[in-house]
Amino acid sequence: MDKNYVRGFNEASSACVEVLTGARNGLLAKMESGGKLSAQEQALYARLTELEAEMGERLNAAYEPPSAKLDLP
Repeated sequence: MDKNYVRGFNEASSACVEVLTGARNGLLAKMESGGKLSAQEQALYARLTELEAEMGERLNAAYEPPSAKLDLP
């Protein structure tokens, strides 16, 4: 397996998920500190959680080692 491919895929996918996680964690921190989320923030928190899960599923499904793409006998 090509280590550079794996590293690049992992870094790119981690960056994508971290963007969503960071936004969601900001709202989570507000809730954990006793703050109340507005209706809009609650909806955003729910959607970010859904998107994070969906992105993880799609990235896992999309990962295909380079050798799997070769037409080998």
